[in-house]
Amino acid sequence: MVLKPLAGEEAYGPTAEQALQGLAERARPVVAEFVEVFYRSLQQSEQTQQVLSRLTTEEFAHLRERQARHLLMFLEPTLTAEQHRARAQAVGRVHALVGVELIWLIEAYNLYQQALHHLLPSADNSAQISVQKILDRRLLLDLEAQGAGYRQLDDELTKVLVQIQRQIQTAPSATDLYRSVIEGLCSIDGISAAFVGRAGRQHMLEIEASHGPQAQTYLDAMQAGRIPVINLDPDLDESLRGPTARAWHSGDIQTVCSFALDDATSQWNPVGANLGFRSHAVIPLTDDTGQAFAVVNVYS
Repeated sequence: MVLKPLAGEEAYGPTAEQALQGLAERARPVVAEFVEVFYRSLQQSEQTQQVLSRLTTEEFAHLRERQARHLLMFLEPTLTAEQHRARAQAVGRVHALVGVELIWLIEAYNLYQQALHHLLPSADNSAQISVQKILDRRLLLDLEAQGAGYRQLDDELTKVLVQIQRQIQTAPSATDLYRSVIEGLCSIDGISAAFVGRAGRQHMLEIEASHGPQAQTYLDAMQAGRIPVINLDPDLDESLRGPTARAWHSGDIQTVCSFALDDATSQWNPVGANLGFRSHAVIPLTDDTGQAFAVVNVYS
């Protein structure tokens, strides 16, 4: 759904500034209470609870704080349409990246609207109607801009996939292909590191190519012994196999939704946490028999 662009003077500018004066301060207790109730309700849904369960206690607290700040933003008297659109589009990108379905967002806006209307006095006067109109229009702009963030990210991912497909057809060597693929992956918002490796001496993973702002720091920590080098030994106990070894031997993509909470990455978390790694994917590259000959590791 494409919403008609909102006229700035209807929800922003001097008239809106005057109408919203002082409302944000009065709203803080109501917004804080709403956020707590809102997330308790999300915990009741299996789909949304699955997303929230990937957060540490600190991350969940941070999320609730950011949610409250975003709602209070609607009440900022001096907020401009440009500022609002930019902030909401950025939030939309984050929602898309962490797996929040757009339909969940649309459903949540009915609750946001109820919460904001609850701030208004019960009297049906012209001032209340004016404020309600401003808030409703800001909510619509917020949803429109977040939807644009989803579409923007989707377009970027499509372009990366097209580039990778082109490189598969044109790269002069496997090493050139690996470099092109991980450079493309690292152009995606949030990707911190990516590298491609093969089985080397004593079944240890040998890196063929790496990219990303944190890749070299992470690999240096392996070489220095601060975290284990990735071991592909088929005889290694299952409990000691990380996602890379599992992907190598199974031929299946392995994903870690929470680098801090998943036992599979606990050996590497001391360094990964400091580098900001939240999630991890391992993509095995297999031959016609299904045997892996290389793996792509991606950290977000």
